[in-house]
Amino acid sequence: MNALAAVQEAVFDAIWRSSSSSDLKHFDAKFERAIAVHRATCQSALRATLSIAFPATRALLGETDFDAHATVFVLEHPPKSAWLEVYGTSFPEFLKTQRGSVAGDVARLDAALNLALHADMTQDVPPGARPLGELANVSDAMLKMVRLVPHPATQLITTSASAANAWREHALGEPWPTPTSALDQVHLLVYRPEDGVTVEPIEAELLALMLQLKRGSLGDSFRLHGDAVQRHLAWLIQHSVFSAWTSTQADKTQLTSAL
Repeated sequence: MNALAAVQEAVFDAIWRSSSSSDLKHFDAKFERAIAVHRATCQSALRATLSIAFPATRALLGETDFDAHATVFVLEHPPKSAWLEVYGTSFPEFLKTQRGSVAGDVARLDAALNLALHADMTQDVPPGARPLGELANVSDAMLKMVRLVPHPATQLITTSASAANAWREHALGEPWPTPTSALDQVHLLVYRPEDGVTVEPIEAELLALMLQLKRGSLGDSFRLHGDAVQRHLAWLIQHSVFSAWTSTQADKTQLTSAL
């Protein structure tokens, strides 16, 4: 390890692992105070990041409890990326162990919205994927081999009605219209049309169709969920739930030549 890398690692340890900055022999005792200031600044910035990313969770727990949990989380989970928009992806699981499944799932919904808001259009898109507009040039025979690619913002979340109601009440000020039983499961679709991130409850039929579309071809989906495809496919494409298309590797040459 070169000298610069050694100093950088020692500074990181001093900030996040409570290592004594006396290990940094290149600096005098004043550096201890500087590290303390920097440590406090970093921790404050990460707590603020969590507060912004988890608004419904903060409202559910209250400012005092949320800040207490955020402080512990920040100390135990230093950032792994300079991109703070994605910091806190493990915060829902952390809260679930500390405050139970409802708080954990409310945080999971907050995290899903935050990730959807910052999803990059190039993220997780397979090489060679084509814009959906090009489907108009594909023959009916070749269309059966097409596999739709979800928009990077698209997420499916299954949770209890009590958690879904708690999230909506604290995020939007009102509960979901249905279901009302805390024992019921709710399937939620997180997606990002042109006017911003949206969360909607979906029926089991649409959930099954989306899972099939993600893992198989349009031909398979028509064969297994023909009526559902007719009812929902245009809506899914129109609202950017899917954003591109590709095919299995074996079919790709044939599809490309069809264009």
